[in-house]
Amino acid sequence: MKTKSSLFSLFFLVTVVLQAQRFDFKFKFDGVDREFILAKPSGATPASGYPVVMMLHGTTGDGEKFYNLSGFKELGEKEKFISVFPSSLAYCYIGDMGFNVTNTKWNNGDLQANKCTNRTQDFKDDVKFIRKVIDTVSKRMNVNPKMIFISGFSNGSVMTNKLAVEASDLFSAAASNAGALSNLDSAKPLRYIPVYQTFGTQDQYLIEAFGRSLPFNDSLINYLVPLSRTALGAFNISNTYTNNKTANLYHYYFEKPKSSTQKNYYYYSFIKDLDHEFPNGVNHPVVAAVLYWEFFKQAIAKTTPYNAVLQPIKPLKIYPNPSNEIANIVVPDYWKEVDLTIINTMGECVWNKKSLKSHMLAISKHQMGNGMYTILASCKTECYMGKLIFQ
Repeated sequence: MKTKSSLFSLFFLVTVVLQAQRFDFKFKFDGVDREFILAKPSGATPASGYPVVMMLHGTTGDGEKFYNLSGFKELGEKEKFISVFPSSLAYCYIGDMGFNVTNTKWNNGDLQANKCTNRTQDFKDDVKFIRKVIDTVSKRMNVNPKMIFISGFSNGSVMTNKLAVEASDLFSAAASNAGALSNLDSAKPLRYIPVYQTFGTQDQYLIEAFGRSLPFNDSLINYLVPLSRTALGAFNISNTYTNNKTANLYHYYFEKPKSSTQKNYYYYSFIKDLDHEFPNGVNHPVVAAVLYWEFFKQAIAKTTPYNAVLQPIKPLKIYPNPSNEIANIVVPDYWKEVDLTIINTMGECVWNKKSLKSHMLAISKHQMGNGMYTILASCKTECYMGKLIFQ
């Protein structure tokens, strides 16, 4: 019988890139070889743990490409966050010229809408894979569970938006360029998180869709409406907006949720004269890594991720956290009964008990194992949520 370790054999090579450490992870997952690159900043670990920014490449790309050109590893060294660059698998899809092409692409609505119709393919669950990557990182690094962010480009941007729907329990905010939420990925998320979307006015795919380059003026709203309709619906945001303009960016701020108990928001920016590429300060004056990191920090400062939820959920008291042995979960002492659910980073329910008659519950590392967990505690009228790390 194979052991768990043999099913998940993990190797990594440590090298030095600038002042950051590079780790290359390769492992078997869901029956195929998968990989990702991690860049860890030098110096002491932040007191609250490392923030994490994951960057998803576009079609034909891989983790190596965006490790080199995105600017996230350099910014991570400066701002002391971990940057992660996973690679997708290759699939057959209908390319720009209408012919079948086989290349790397994340499995999302973009791929499914353009998959080769004359070929049977084994499509893998990339949401599940991304969860495994975060689980792997959180077990090996001191991670701040309230500051895990997702970013992407093109098909990776479509995947970023999909994750904002299907893994919103894991990520605290999402920001990406040149790819909107697909209609095929639109669904009701577990909770709502802040989302930021950017597009270039010279993006070749927008030019093809609209028949012209986009103007850098107030009429951009006419192009934004069809681009943002699916996302505003999925994230339950009103189409009321404010806007402002800088030399290279035209910003739209959608900050009015449809529900009064919701505190998330959706930002959209057009980048002047940007083609279908990820701006990094070399190919364009705008540096997306800096733009997105500021958005991520604002998302944490403006509202904690546990407030941006589908129902009025409050932060759960858990101590010590991180824990090396026993963690105590505290709920209001006026609760007569509590329903407790524990979810791992794969989105799987690993522990569930109903009608517990205690306002303090002890969970052991022996029960759960190393890793990061989402804890949901509820009674008939209230719900609390928090993150717990066993290390």
